[in-house]
Amino acid sequence: MTELYAGLSWPKRFTMGSSAILGTLLYATSFYYAYGIDSIAPIAKAVGFASGISWVCFGLILLKITQSKPSLWFWADTCLQAMTRGMWFLYGSALINGLLVITRQPLPLKHPEWLLAHFSLLFLSDLTMGYFFTQQTKKANLNPGIAILLWVLGLNGIFTLLLFIQLKPGFPL
Repeated sequence: MTELYAGLSWPKRFTMGSSAILGTLLYATSFYYAYGIDSIAPIAKAVGFASGISWVCFGLILLKITQSKPSLWFWADTCLQAMTRGMWFLYGSALINGLLVITRQPLPLKHPEWLLAHFSLLFLSDLTMGYFFTQQTKKANLNPGIAILLWVLGLNGIFTLLLFIQLKPGFPL
């Protein structure tokens, strides 16, 4: 990337960052209202927390590996844009939960099709974000294989580790 990186505007960064935070809160909260606190809600809370922390860790790893090249703002903007794309799937999951609440049809966890729908949306979110991230890294001359490795181990690996730590029996959720 030889040209100067202009970057996103500050209002756009603020909007994207706010959307990621509020969307994650909406996502986690929707499980509470749809399924109740004694069921899947603690898992959704753990997902939200692990997501936030893993993005921060991923950003730090990314900056270290790339030596902040082409720039800190290039990577921050890339991550914000990736998150924004992924949030649409989490909004879809929250919408499913909202419809269950509005129709007064909260389903118990005995219905694996609803869990499968939520896991599918999470998976599609990750694929969409990962694809966008990998495409953007080409602009920074980062090897796509390295980009995928960073995505899988740096973001998803930390996310999974944090999720398992939180879901360990005895961890206060």
